[in-house]
This record gives sequence, structure tokens and C-alpha cells, in this order.
Amino acid sequence: LEEVVNKRIAGEIVLPARSLCWPNGVPAIIELGGNPMEILQTQDQITIHHLEGPETRFIYLNAPHTQNRTPSWYGESVGHYEGNTLVVDTIGLNDRTVADDYQTPHTEQMHVVERYTLSEDGETIHVEYRVEDPGAFTRPWTGGRLLEKEADHVVGFAPQVAVVTHGGGQELEEPLAIRPTSETIIWSTYKRWVQSYRDLPLLY
Repeated sequence: LEEVVNKRIAGEIVLPARSLCWPNGVPAIIELGGNPMEILQTQDQITIHHLEGPETRFIYLNAPHTQNRTPSWYGESVGHYEGNTLVVDTIGLNDRTVADDYQTPHTEQMHVVERYTLSEDGETIHVEYRVEDPGAFTRPWTGGRLLEKEADHVVGFAPQVAVVTHGGGQELEEPLAIRPTSETIIWSTYKRWVQSYRDLPLLY
């Protein structure tokens, strides 16, 4: 963390993992707001698709952690239900992600426990999580977020997928679907960083 702070003081560019097209990891993906997510559940597994990235996370139900894990971006997540609350235990995370939007680093010892509680009306999910990492933090810390069910249509917001039917003054044989990516948003920032080929490669 001190290294990250010193880089910012020195005027260096410090970007979050998602700006580098890297996976966010846990628990950072929980705090990623403003992007839709889809939760699919079968008897043995929960799959969470995040439009950001896109990224996919797997949670294995009623199963123990494996003994020989290779650290990975999302680690190994196992879950079980306590009433209407899904409890997810994640270990085996690599140290290439950050723990939060403040770019807080962590080690491979990080252990995250999440609790997802569905509201009675089924419209919201309250998420609480607890983080432990004896290699990075002096004490455990907690966080939370409220997930809201997506409305069928939000007045004033355009769909995220644009359908092009004409090009070059002619109607296309087949409609072309275009989904804006993060690159369309950040090019205005990149043009300030890169003035010529001498500025490349751009290292973070």
C-alpha cells in the first residue's frame, strides 16, 4: 500500500485491475457498481456473470476446499446456505489483484467470507463480506453492498447494445450489434498519455 501511495505522490499513473483488462478478483468484484450481473444456480454450483470484462465466477455448493490449490484470480470459492443466506468461503487467491478500489494490495494468504441475503420481496440482495490476510493486514476488516434487481427498463437510459441497420448509405443485409467497450471510454484519457510512439509501451 505504501508503494502505491508513493507512486501516486510522485505523479505516476496507478490504474485498477479492470483498467488493465485484468480480472478484479475477490472481494474487489463485489464493490464493482454500475454494471449488471447475472446469478445462475444449479444443484451443485452458482455461476456469477459480470458484464464488466466480462468476468465469470464459480461458487461450488456443499463442497470442501481442495487440498492442492494453485492461486488464481478468483481463487477457490465454496458455498452453503444458512436459511436464506448464501455463505461463500474463498481462499487460494493470487496476489495480482487488489483488495478494494483504493488499490490495497494483499498476499496469497487472503481469506474472504461473503454472506448474500435475499430480501423477502426478492428485489434486493444484501452482501456482507469479511477479509483476513495476516500477510497484509493487522486485523480483519469488513465491507458490504446492496444488489438491486434490474428493472425491465430504466427511463432515460439507452440499451447497452446498439443495433446498426444501415452503413454507407445502404441497408445492411444483416443487422450489426455493437456493444461499447471500455476502450471507447478511455481513449480520451490515453490521448493525453501517449503523444507519439516514443511513449510506448505504456507501462503501469
